[in-house]
Amino acid sequence: MGAAFDTLMLLLTYSSLAVVIVMILAIWRSVLVGNLKTTILRRKPLLVPSLVFIIATLVVSTYVPLPMSVYHGPHQRDVNFPSEGRFTVYETTAYDDAQLRIRKNLDLDERVEFFANFSQNGVLVQGLGLNITFYDIDADYFVHLTLSLEPGLYDFEITYTFYLSDVIQDDEYVDVLLYQPIKLSFLPEVTDWASYQFILGFGLVFLFIGGVFIGREKKSRQREEFVDEEPPRDETYAKRYKI
Repeated sequence: MGAAFDTLMLLLTYSSLAVVIVMILAIWRSVLVGNLKTTILRRKPLLVPSLVFIIATLVVSTYVPLPMSVYHGPHQRDVNFPSEGRFTVYETTAYDDAQLRIRKNLDLDERVEFFANFSQNGVLVQGLGLNITFYDIDADYFVHLTLSLEPGLYDFEITYTFYLSDVIQDDEYVDVLLYQPIKLSFLPEVTDWASYQFILGFGLVFLFIGGVFIGREKKSRQREEFVDEEPPRDETYAKRYKI
C-alpha cells in the first residue's frame, strides 16, 4: 500500500497498543488496591481507553517518524528584496528538487542581472549569476531554475539589478519565488492522507463522546431512586387492611 495507508495503520496500531498497556496497568493497580468494583473503569469503561487512544494518536503523529512524515505541506517562500534568509530543502521522497522562479515582463531594451547564493555554516554551496533578457523569459514572463542542493537548511542571499538601455533603474520590481514542488507521483498520497485525517478526526470525536456518556450508574443512586418511588408505609398499610 501507499504511504498514506501505511501511516494510518501505524497510527491505529501504536494507539491501540498504548490503550492495551494502560488498561492492563490500570486494572492491575485496581486489583492490588482492592477498588476494582468502584473504579472509573467500571463506571465509565470506555472513557479511559478513549482518552488514551486520542492522546496516543496525537503524540505518535507529532513525534514518531511515519511514512507521511516526509510531507511538510506546500513549501515555498516569496523573496522580497534585498533578501537574506533561510530555506530548508526537504528529502526528495515527496518533493522535487528546490527551484527558483523569476518573473518579469521585459522589453527588448531591458534586462535583469540576477544573483543568488546558498551557503551552509558560512560555506558557499551554490552560487548563481544570470543576465536575463527578453529572449530568456517564456510566454508567461517566467524563468525557472533548478537548484543543486542536498536536503538541509541553507542561508540564502538573493539580489538583482534592473537595466533599461543599460542604465540602472532603482524602482523596478522583480517577482522571485523560492520553492520545492511536490512530486506528481506523491500527490495521490497527499489526497488519501487528507481523507484519512478527516475520517480519523471524526472517529476520535465520537470515541470521546462515547467514552463520556456510555457507562453504569452507581448502585447507591439506583437504591435512592427505588426508595423514592416506594409508597409511604401508612398508605401501604391502609390498602392492605382496607382502612
